[in-house]
Amino acid sequence: MGRILSLKHFEIVTASTAEEALTILETRNFDLITLDLHLPGMHGNQFLLKLSDCQPNIPVLVISSALGELITHSQVKSVLRKPFHLQQLLSVVATLL
Repeated sequence: MGRILSLKHFEIVTASTAEEALTILETRNFDLITLDLHLPGMHGNQFLLKLSDCQPNIPVLVISSALGELITHSQVKSVLRKPFHLQQLLSVVATLL
């Protein structure tokens, strides 16, 4: 995903864990976060709660393979279900930005 978005001239910062992402968010501002709910360590829902404490205005695009996953957090502006086509990703990102 990051490579495709970079090729479309989006600036991308990646994090391997939610904890790493939260550390990055302490010093940088972003226009959009893409979030897989099933992260190593902290679950995506826990990340969303911590995100709302530090940067409550960043829109979030959730990416999940779980069809029944309920996402009600106010920062979640869109959900892409895995698997998805890259054109879907680009379209949603463009809409959210």
